[in-house]
Amino acid sequence: CLLSAHRQMEDKPLPRFELSIAWYELILSREKLFLHLEKLSSDANVEPTAFQLISTFLEKAGAVEGQASVSESANDKGTMLLSYALFFGSFVQWNLRALQKSLLPAVQYSLLKGLRELFPLKVKEPCSDSLSSKEYLPLRSQDGNAIAANYLYCVWLLQLLTSTSTFVCQSPVSENAGFATKDDILIIANSCAWDCVNFLRDFIMSEQDLHLSHVPIPAPVTDVCSVEVKGEYVAKNLVLSKLQAHCEAWCTVGLFYFQQEGFVEAQHSFEKAKACVQDSVPSLFSMDELDAFLLATNSLLVNTCYDAKTSLPANNTLLQVEEMMRNCAFQGIPSIFVKDNVCKDLSSLYRLAIEKNLEEVLADCASKEPSAKRIKLDSGVDLNSVYWEVCACNALRLTVDQKPITNNYLNLLKCGSDSNYQFLCETLLYMLKNTASNKECNVLKQFIQFISSINESTRCLLSVLQNLNTTKGLQQDSDSFTVLKCPALPCDLSFCHFSLESKQLYLSELERRISSAVTYKAVLQAVTTYFEALPKSELDPFAKKWTGVGFGLATTDQITSPVLQTKYNVLIHRALQARNAEECSKAMEFYKATLWVLAQKSNAIPEKTKVNKEPYLHEQILTMEIKNEMQLPVDTTAERSSVLVEKTKAYYNQSKTDKLLNSQTIQLATAFLLNYAQFSFLIPASDSTASFKKQHTDVPKVSSMLADAMLHVQQQLELRRPIRDLFEAVSGIFIPSPSTVESRTDLKEKYINLRSHFAMLIDNVKDTTCLSLLLSSLGRLWKLMSKTQEDLTSEFPNHWPTAVNSNTPDSYTVLAKTCFERTLQQCIKEYPNQSVWLVMQADYFYASADFAAALKYYVIAGAVDSLFFEHEVASIIWSQQTYRRMIECCQQLFYRTYALIITQCLVPVDYELAFKILKASGSDDATESGFCYIWDVTILEYLIYTLHKLGESHKKVLALKTIGQPEININNVPELLDHVVEFQKRNFFKMLFLQLL
Repeated sequence: CLLSAHRQMEDKPLPRFELSIAWYELILSREKLFLHLEKLSSDANVEPTAFQLISTFLEKAGAVEGQASVSESANDKGTMLLSYALFFGSFVQWNLRALQKSLLPAVQYSLLKGLRELFPLKVKEPCSDSLSSKEYLPLRSQDGNAIAANYLYCVWLLQLLTSTSTFVCQSPVSENAGFATKDDILIIANSCAWDCVNFLRDFIMSEQDLHLSHVPIPAPVTDVCSVEVKGEYVAKNLVLSKLQAHCEAWCTVGLFYFQQEGFVEAQHSFEKAKACVQDSVPSLFSMDELDAFLLATNSLLVNTCYDAKTSLPANNTLLQVEEMMRNCAFQGIPSIFVKDNVCKDLSSLYRLAIEKNLEEVLADCASKEPSAKRIKLDSGVDLNSVYWEVCACNALRLTVDQKPITNNYLNLLKCGSDSNYQFLCETLLYMLKNTASNKECNVLKQFIQFISSINESTRCLLSVLQNLNTTKGLQQDSDSFTVLKCPALPCDLSFCHFSLESKQLYLSELERRISSAVTYKAVLQAVTTYFEALPKSELDPFAKKWTGVGFGLATTDQITSPVLQTKYNVLIHRALQARNAEECSKAMEFYKATLWVLAQKSNAIPEKTKVNKEPYLHEQILTMEIKNEMQLPVDTTAERSSVLVEKTKAYYNQSKTDKLLNSQTIQLATAFLLNYAQFSFLIPASDSTASFKKQHTDVPKVSSMLADAMLHVQQQLELRRPIRDLFEAVSGIFIPSPSTVESRTDLKEKYINLRSHFAMLIDNVKDTTCLSLLLSSLGRLWKLMSKTQEDLTSEFPNHWPTAVNSNTPDSYTVLAKTCFERTLQQCIKEYPNQSVWLVMQADYFYASADFAAALKYYVIAGAVDSLFFEHEVASIIWSQQTYRRMIECCQQLFYRTYALIITQCLVPVDYELAFKILKASGSDDATESGFCYIWDVTILEYLIYTLHKLGESHKKVLALKTIGQPEININNVPELLDHVVEFQKRNFFKMLFLQLL
């Protein structure tokens, strides 16, 4: 009857279940990726567009600035997704205009930041006396990709800060609440704006073309591409000529200076950009726009010469300077600037503009071409001397304004002539006599002391102070300021941080260097320099700033010398900072340096202090050595590993008698010995095993019992006894003894501490067999304590106990559950390809009634075990119990057709369950597109009968077409039927995996 009805139907093809194109399909299939690239090459608006994919890949990788932490960002999957985002950035040729118009600021920042991290700049090898955290090699020694990546980042960041119209996102995208806002990105940009300006200027000086290789496509997850790859579908290299790159850089830098009111620098940058545009190079601005900016900067340079409190008619000083500049009477300008340092009629910006003008005149005079200024200039004027005096006056103006003096001024002041220094002496004396502010007088005195220490020629400046004291009858206060030596200045910085405002500013800079020094030698040198510049009355107060209680810090009673005490405590602080930042090697060096300071032969360090501090330092050094070794692959044959194993064994033996040792370090040492298979060492001697079990009910017992079980696994011995001993040790942490008389609060605090120590052990064990034993014991303990009826998949399932103390308080059950959850998540994060752990996670979610998560992890476990369903899933992963739980999950989620399909995987097929699902499905089940995955004819026949009764004619037609497929005919040979079942089963779970993903 069914076959007759089938023959009367139209001969139409069976509709296929197709998923719309999505981001994950481009990852899973290289063929779909290239087909989509072909469409994008002909029409950039095809969805998803390249910009939509960039945003999606970054979001799925958890790499967008401000985005909440995502587990994928810390593993290979996050790296792969970020690579796809960078590839599509290459596909659009890193077009900043297009990126700025189509992406949110947080996405733009994250994309270009990822590009910089992919192509980092090379850093110099750290020197022993280096005070800088990162010192890069010159650009000519850098890789072209790294230069181009940083160039794009710097240009984009400065354009963001200048808020040009090209930056505004014009696409219909909305702010994501999980991303950083534009204001957040602006805060980040402001912190590194000047670094970007300096990089672009260095790039221009390097005279290089810009070349950025395209980011390659990561390897596909599943199939092999059968489509021929054409060149236009693949991202191309970004190539900009030197002139194009310089034009973009000059425009961007000029706009930034213009916004910062640095009109002199902005004018220079726009002129350079205009020269590039004249050579028919496309730029950020047109020729008309550049002319407008140049006109604005020239106008602002004139207008900024007026102070807010001074009107134009009353400013005779300005008129005098303008008249001298027009007549090229430059020799009179220094005398005006000397008086202006006291009255301050002219703005410092205008004075800088006059200095730049004189610099141009000097350059003009050095050339052989005639000019109008050279004709007007008096031949008897020493223009170099005038320029030196103007710069000296500007340096003094910065001093009294309490602003930093640039290195250019300092270098110029070192190489003056006798007449120049005589002029400087007269200027200083005039300013000191006519300055009413005591603060400015003190600053000028410090300026004299500093400049007089530069070289022998500047010693004459000390006569100014002698003359001043004689004239006014003043007595110089020896404690009012300190003679500062030139080598103490930070010569590696672009601006001198010695602002000459006061001694405190210089000392605060040295204190900053103490806190931020990279190497221990730099710390020791900075502390020594600081104490040499510090008055004796302030030695003890400064040393007390670094003292404290705990963390091994030393007090005044323990180390009486302020210098040694500060060195010791600063090194401890720096070691703790490096330790918190997971920089184990650096922390180890700081601890070793601290030990060296403690070993100094000095009466300031009593012997009692050494006895108390040395064990703590040795313990911290061992901790850092172990953590540093654990970051490397386990290699039992390496010499360094053998030496460290012996040191760890000695420490472990010491921990049995010394109760003052750090318990977390003990657990770290235990985990290290387990990783290096030192099982026999961790197992107590046979004659003391019984007493050991009675005396220990905490973590040491767990580690010893774990080592015992591991030794039995390694030697393939009977496991029942060691596994039960391990379970007893683990349960002893979370289940209090009935004979304990402590209060409930004390017990809870005690067991919380034990659990934290246990977590320390788990976090550092790397052996997967060890972790499986711990997971299985914790899972069984939670099952028994929570009294759940659901079993958890585990290793060695028949060896674990079946009962525990039933009177355990609920608080301890919560502790056991939390520890099990944390351990399971940590193990899956570290080893995501362990299918058994994924099934255990799914079982846990199932027992907790989280059916969506349970179904997801069941399918992921099968995909991992079968290489995305390319072969049969192992029975230990997908057992009959697992299939039934997957069916229950589908029913709870109203995926009844999917539940019906999975019933076919049971051996034998449970028709009673299948018919029950069909009766409960009704007309609300909208997953009829899955009918094509049903291969069991009996289930199909009952399905058609049920749909006929319900009057679902459309669904009935689909079911009839499915049953009419010749390959599922029950009269086919068994080999063909088995092949069809395997094929349909594989396709169904692939589809389900993609849907759940």
